Amino acid sequence: MRERPLRGGGGSTELGFTGALMITGAGMLAPMLGLPAALLQGAGLGLIPYVTFVAIIAARTYLPRQCGPSSPATSCGQWPASHC
Repeated sequence: MRERPLRGGGGSTELGFTGALMITGAGMLAPMLGLPAALLQGAGLGLIPYVTFVAIIAARTYLPRQCGPSSPATSCGQWPASHC
């Protein structure tokens, strides 16, 4: 199977905007959504590491293979008898 390059930004821009909106606009969003402002700010702060991870992964040309010669699995989903 031939590896294909990733396309698009992976949604990191949209997630970043959402996180920034939740952090800065929690006071305005809280009454409209019926949620505490602290919850919105905490969720927005929690998006920051996730957005960073998505942006790093999206910047890669190719996804790393899950199974291969360097992995403990001999083929995808099968472990050698010594690991059972």
